Amino acid sequence: PKAYKCTHITNKGDNLDRYLLGRQFMVVLVVFCVNISGGPIGGAEIWGLPDWVKGIFLQAGLAMILLTCNVGQLNSQVNASLCMLDYTDNYFALLTLWVAMVVEFSGLLHSSYLVQLAVAAMAGKKVVSNEDPRNAGQSIFFFGRCLVSLAILWFCLAVTFVALFDGKTTMWKGVPAWLAVIIF
Repeated sequence: PKAYKCTHITNKGDNLDRYLLGRQFMVVLVVFCVNISGGPIGGAEIWGLPDWVKGIFLQAGLAMILLTCNVGQLNSQVNASLCMLDYTDNYFALLTLWVAMVVEFSGLLHSSYLVQLAVAAMAGKKVVSNEDPRNAGQSIFFFGRCLVSLAILWFCLAVTFVALFDGKTTMWKGVPAWLAVIIF
């Protein structure tokens, strides 16, 4: 069965952690795309509601947050928690697993491993792994992906700061750029 294939992959070494990291990226990507595609058009009128209600639900994005949580995430999480094997016993779950593993392997999110290593070092603990220690080649590959991930992270941060200070965001009017950085 397909559920066995999924669990066979995730229960090998640290693959469950890898899957969770890649899956979180996919969740953020889906939420981002849904919010962009479901945003209101300028001057939208809905049921004659007052401007302050439209501001909260449409312009601030609360309506899309509620829709995304209720339709896109909550029901699948409840189903997965109640019927774990049934939830993974399909080819879509297997495809999602492989995509998440590819996302993690790409190194895009490896800066989070640096945070994990830093927190473990500050706590005076070692990171527990279900795999043998990395050899020199594996360490070079791992930390190389960490450096690429940090470079991507810093680039995204620089682009975000430039957009915040140039006023090219959807931040509320009247909010100064320095406060937008703190809120961000």
